[in-house]
This record gives sequence, structure tokens and C-alpha cells, in this order.
Amino acid sequence: MHELGFGDQIIATDITSTYPASMQQLPSIGYRNQIKAEGILAQAPDLVLIEEGYLNPDVVEQLKAAQVNIHIFFQNHSAWTALKKLVTDLAELFDSAVKGQEINASIDRDMEELNTYLVSQESMPKAVFIMARGPETVFIAGEKTFASEMFNLAKVETAATGFDEFAPLTPESLVSMNPDYLVFF
Repeated sequence: MHELGFGDQIIATDITSTYPASMQQLPSIGYRNQIKAEGILAQAPDLVLIEEGYLNPDVVEQLKAAQVNIHIFFQNHSAWTALKKLVTDLAELFDSAVKGQEINASIDRDMEELNTYLVSQESMPKAVFIMARGPETVFIAGEKTFASEMFNLAKVETAATGFDEFAPLTPESLVSMNPDYLVFF
């Protein structure tokens, strides 16, 4: 939304909204399943943009019951196509189709550059994605996660296989995976 030219209309974000840096100055309503309807309603928004499955269903129902104008963006599981579809959907919602096409063309150029680089690489590194949300809450990303999609995009082999979503990380499991790299949130 910011890249489309509507950054000045954003009044709050979730904790993952870190770009551009100015987004970090806005009130944060939390992260995914920790976001409560009260935190959103306290901001008195004209419109709430939600990615499918990001909020707990009861929070979405509370927003609807409070007659908050919401727009849900439906996702698919391919990071590449999901990103471009999100740009297109946002551009349509804000009547900025031309700017959306420009952004998608830029994404295409970036992907071409990435693919050119990846072709020149002789090996495929192995990595794990770790999400540490405190000393007692350390998780590893399995298959069917945004992390595995990003690894696929970058031609990085995920060392965390055999499970979907996120699972608690133990030192023993990390050693048994023997990754070349650790990637942190």
C-alpha cells in the first residue's frame, strides 16, 4: 500500500511491517494470532486490510460485528505469484492499476536478476528458518510455510523436512539437521 502511494493513510500496522522504516513509528496492533479486535478498533480505522488466515476467525467476526470496513486478500502458496497478486489486488482496491503494473514489472525484473544469479551457482546450500519469540518459544519452520517458499525461491534446500508449519526447536533436532545456515526472523 505504501509503495502504491498511500503510505500516509496507514494508521497502524502489525509487528511484521518494518518497511519502509517509517512504518515502525506507527502504532503496532501485534502479531497474527495475538491481535485482538479491541486493538484494531482502538485505532478507529476506515478500512482494515487482512490477509486470509492471518487473524483468528473470531477477531474477523468481531470486526464485522462492529461494522468495520474490512477487505480480505486471499493468498495462494506460491510466494512469487502471491506477491504479484497482492500487488494487483491492492492496486485495484485503491484504483491504482498503472502503479500496480509498474510494481509488478519491477518484481519481474528482480526475479530475472535472481534467476540469472542462481544459474551461476554450483551448489545449493542447506538452511533452517528459526523463529525465536523469546527464550522459551523457539520454533523451526517446516514445509508449507512462508520460509520454505522463500527458500524455494532462492534455491536453498530446507533442512527441516517431514513436518508442516512451525514446530518447537530442540538443540538435538538442530544438530541432526546439520544446516549450512541458520536464518532468523
